[in-house]
Amino acid sequence: LNLPLTISDSLIFTRGVIASDSSNLLLIPDNCIVTGASDSGFVAGPVKKTGNDAFTFPLGSIKYSPLTISTPSNVTDAYTAQYLRASHNKGTNADSTIENESSCEYWKLDRNAGSSNVTLKLGWNSLSCNVYGLDSMHVAVWDTATSKWKDKGNGGTTGNLTSGGVVSSSAISTFG
Repeated sequence: LNLPLTISDSLIFTRGVIASDSSNLLLIPDNCIVTGASDSGFVAGPVKKTGNDAFTFPLGSIKYSPLTISTPSNVTDAYTAQYLRASHNKGTNADSTIENESSCEYWKLDRNAGSSNVTLKLGWNSLSCNVYGLDSMHVAVWDTATSKWKDKGNGGTTGNLTSGGVVSSSAISTFG
């Protein structure tokens, strides 16, 4: 994108990558429908979603790597998400319940407006690293106050070791 783009009604991915950045965001307003994201079509860069709808951010890099949030409370709540295929460089200081962490990818989720806490679902694919067992998959959030990875649990998984997702076991109140 060469400028911010607001989708007015629906965005249907068929094939191709939308490249965005912090200055040229893809903006998804309340009640906008996004469908068809896959390994053939996704957004490489940040996406901002406003509204009170559960939403799957159509993110990726080489492959589709979605992040889903549960329903925020208010129509004015806004979140910006981005998938990064890189090491997070935060170190390994973590809750004792975290056995391993990805060294090749992470998601960034910011709450831009509102105060709603949401559950997260993170998706993995064949390029993801450190996927050893569905039961051991957990959502973790970097807590800047403690400089520590905080375990947000495993509220359920889908898929298999090659492709799937894990849901946090409770709502997230720490973003970044």
